[in-house]
Amino acid sequence: MEFKYITLEKKDYIARVTLNRPEARNALSVEVFTELTEAFHDIAYDPSVGVVVLTGAGDKAFAAGADIKSVKENACTNTLGGLYLCGEFARMGQEMRTCGKPIIARVFGDVIGGGVELMMDCDLVIAADNTRLMGGEAFIGAVPVGATQLSTIVMGDKRARWFLMTDDRIDAQTAYEWGLVNKVVPFDKLDGEVDKLCQTLLHKFPWALRFTKTQLNFWADLSSAVLFQGRDFWGMHVGTTPEMMEGISAFLEKRPTGVMDMRAKAASGKPAEYHWGAPLKDCPKCGAKNLPDDFEFCGKCGTKLG
Repeated sequence: MEFKYITLEKKDYIARVTLNRPEARNALSVEVFTELTEAFHDIAYDPSVGVVVLTGAGDKAFAAGADIKSVKENACTNTLGGLYLCGEFARMGQEMRTCGKPIIARVFGDVIGGGVELMMDCDLVIAADNTRLMGGEAFIGAVPVGATQLSTIVMGDKRARWFLMTDDRIDAQTAYEWGLVNKVVPFDKLDGEVDKLCQTLLHKFPWALRFTKTQLNFWADLSSAVLFQGRDFWGMHVGTTPEMMEGISAFLEKRPTGVMDMRAKAASGKPAEYHWGAPLKDCPKCGAKNLPDDFEFCGKCGTKLG
């Protein structure tokens, strides 16, 4: 199979799937999700594969979150774009959970937002000691519809709330103590530890591992319906809101967000959920209706509005 954004290599019963965007710190786009879905679907029905290693190219980041520029272009201006993005993400997770093979995440460097969610979809995680994780997406106005379902299962309620609400970065040792990763090793020993774990798993009976994985997926499978509901919510109510537009624009422009201005606007009685005010005004001259409340002039004919 030929891919553009990932690589898939199979050898000695091991499939190695690599996010192949080192120039973008392996940022996640809808194309990445689609290719991962195809790769894991292929792996599921290949009897020559007994275990999977998922990692990122380079040495800077396993996956530094969503490709923010792509999200702005494809999701923030189009509800179907947001729906498609979240839908492909959910479909990818489903293929990973149902591929029947144990998946080891080989983690290092930055693991942010969707990168953490991708890591959570793996069965086991070995992290280099230079790993730094940040789980939340509220700093760009987004909602982590995957991590919100899985984090409490993995690390407990209060830690999950702290992790996703504060956007604090945590180091590899903290991630280990919180149950996000299984083992922390020096970066130069990462490949050796991953290979060792691969051999341990390969010497277990494949159908026994398949059924074990299926049963262990119980809580994640139970939450998957909520994830698909979250896809609809994300596409319609998150991607196109002023919050996410402002958060993403500030990120790309490398400036502070206007979040406090939005809070002040809401506190003054004007809804901050609209870019230019609620659609409350009509033009007395041309009859244009549902114009934004902040508009002083009609956007169609230029007439001054009352």
